[in-house]
Amino acid sequence: METLRSLSVKQIASLESVITDVPSACFAKTVPLFGDSSIGGHVRHVIDFYSAFLKGVEVGHVDYSARERSPLLESDPHEALKKLAICRRRIEGLSDSALSEEIEVCSDSGVSLTSNIARELEYLASHTVHHSAIIRFFLTHAGADCDEQFGFAASTIRSQAMAS
Repeated sequence: METLRSLSVKQIASLESVITDVPSACFAKTVPLFGDSSIGGHVRHVIDFYSAFLKGVEVGHVDYSARERSPLLESDPHEALKKLAICRRRIEGLSDSALSEEIEVCSDSGVSLTSNIARELEYLASHTVHHSAIIRFFLTHAGADCDEQFGFAASTIRSQAMAS
């Protein structure tokens, strides 16, 4: 179970590390190829999902559709970093016993499903990798460098290591 917590923490920390080096103008710049989205938009989306999850842990019901969608988090990397740090610390603070607790999750279709906190952390880590891969594209498009493992799932990194 600890691995699931640390996987989410690692994904958030990786995102924090990349954002630290992104200038504000690049963070908020939209790219038409991706429907006028931006690095900031994808970061805000990830934050919204973690925030919805953490709120759900408190109340016993997660609704990923009820997101804040703050424009400030899309345009200001410093604000996004603050919020990511809060999410990371709160996930680090989840007790081992909490990870196995059941939680209701409301889907976009309005159907309520039973899950558990560990399963939702796995989902969030995967969701973060997906958006990190898109952010990697934005950075490459802008001519910026990032860690060679940023935006890749742990299984992909292991597979590539075994292939070399």
